[in-house]
Amino acid sequence: DDRSFSAAYRRLRREVGSWKNLPRLSTARIRRLVEAAGLGNQRAREIKQIARRLDRDFGSVTLSALSGMSTDEAEEYLLGLPGIGKKSARCILMYSLARPAFPVDTHCFRILNRLGVIEANLPIRQHEDKIQRLIPPSLRYSLHVTLVALGRDLCHSRTPRCAPCPIRTDCAYYRRTRERRHPQEKS
Repeated sequence: DDRSFSAAYRRLRREVGSWKNLPRLSTARIRRLVEAAGLGNQRAREIKQIARRLDRDFGSVTLSALSGMSTDEAEEYLLGLPGIGKKSARCILMYSLARPAFPVDTHCFRILNRLGVIEANLPIRQHEDKIQRLIPPSLRYSLHVTLVALGRDLCHSRTPRCAPCPIRTDCAYYRRTRERRHPQEKS
């Protein structure tokens, strides 16, 4: 969960001090620092590999060099890093580089499906580009943040809380479930 990731990030950041120190840490030490987020062995290896790669490519453990690249070039570079898929690359683009990317996480995917904006089956990863193309660049950041919050707070995967949802009247899922429960009611 997000709290585990945040705690692991803060612990890593505090222990490392400066990202330039990261390539010199042992994989075992990195694992101990990030294991609370899960997949400690895998993440530790990937973090170390990424740090070395950034240092090799840019002379420092930084993503600032991506600022001079186009969004497509920066995404391609990020996708070439160990353990970085489209969702992670687009989160970095959106949150760290202020680019108009749209990371598709499970909340965004579920809510866009329930609203009827998309009609897509799992796996999510096969639909990321299509979904990003549907969202105007000027709306991507705010829509992503809003959908993630809505998914965490109300639109849960198994038991969505439709009654307090501010967009339920626009939601195909809500209309379908309401019609099944109360067929005499019309929207």
